[in-house]
Amino acid sequence: MFLNVIFVYTGIIKEDFSQFNWKFFFFLQNFSQPFVGFFWESWSLSIEEWFYIFFPVILGIVFLIMKQFQISKKYLFLTAITTFLLVPLLLRIFIASKMDVDAFWVQVKIFKVVIFRLDGIALGLLAAYIHYWHYNIWFKFRKEAFVAGIVICYSVLYSTWEPNEFSTKVLKLLIQSIGCMLFLPLFESMKKGPVMATRIFTHISLISYSMYLINLALVAEVIRDNFPPADATSAWIAFGVYWVAVIGFSTLLYKYFEKPFTDLRDRFSKN
Repeated sequence: MFLNVIFVYTGIIKEDFSQFNWKFFFFLQNFSQPFVGFFWESWSLSIEEWFYIFFPVILGIVFLIMKQFQISKKYLFLTAITTFLLVPLLLRIFIASKMDVDAFWVQVKIFKVVIFRLDGIALGLLAAYIHYWHYNIWFKFRKEAFVAGIVICYSVLYSTWEPNEFSTKVLKLLIQSIGCMLFLPLFESMKKGPVMATRIFTHISLISYSMYLINLALVAEVIRDNFPPADATSAWIAFGVYWVAVIGFSTLLYKYFEKPFTDLRDRFSKN
């Protein structure tokens, strides 16, 4: 965030600096209202962080309410997950569906707002629930789930979704997210692969979070605003420089910042 502040304030990238405010420090820039421009990719960071805050709180409340009934842990966990699947859906039904949007603003006002998107991460926890408590189902139907995921994702991607339709504003991303979730059982069962391919995929997966943080404003927009290609050859060179910069800087960020912090977390969690 601070690098984005410096780059925008000094004019290295051409964004509206007036859009930067205190909300970014608390992941509130898109909690219930849309935002555009400055550090725009941080919209999903807010969804992640608020889910991490809210879920244990809701899980604790569920436990306090239901502990007198001696309900097992897995059903307490499932109840909390269900809450996060239903509440954003209901908010989209009763609030987002009434918004007047076009192809651009449906993304900004609905798809990138925290309160409307918490169910996306909840689906990940639903997958974890099935994996942990019903692994026989998870493993047995992994191929069927993968095929269903392909069908769902392709149906969403290649169907016409008018931005102002109820189905688009309320259901589109939920359906697509379910399709993506169905890939996980088969992917999780893949334990071996060609050595070089495995190394490449593993490394990209490790640095993917860092790539997400820096690829747009700190690399792509710097190239766009300061070194615009003049012809096809320079465009291909810029494209190559982009990927070298993204992978190189992301590797450094992962090695010297992200990994030391995750190692610290793991060390404390074992104590």
